[in-house]
Amino acid sequence: MSPRKISRRDLMIGAGSAMAASALPLQAIPSGGEAKVPTAEQAAHAQHANLGMHRADWMQNSRYSWGVMTHYLADGQARVHKLDMTVNQWNTLVDGFDVEGLAKQLEFVGAGHYQLSIGQNSGFYL
Repeated sequence: MSPRKISRRDLMIGAGSAMAASALPLQAIPSGGEAKVPTAEQAAHAQHANLGMHRADWMQNSRYSWGVMTHYLADGQARVHKLDMTVNQWNTLVDGFDVEGLAKQLEFVGAGHYQLSIGQNSGFYL
């Protein structure tokens, strides 16, 4: 990463890949580097284990205790960039999101997790 100031917009735009990376279960990536795909039964058990009142307990782990959240919303982007938002325009913006860049920025600042809203009352979803 070059030693330059990171704008809020760059940080927000960069933020999506960390969420994708953090969604990968650590046990699925063995030290040898080859990913191991969980069976349907293992995946169902993992999903069931996260249901209920303790589903946010992972956030108490010091590795994940602070993170970044972004609301990347069509109406906000339309207002900031003076766009007449259409489905094609929104898809272009979403497809242009720099996931790799965001992951590097989040790693650089030490964020343990990333949350990204998928949509909010506009009819446009990520």
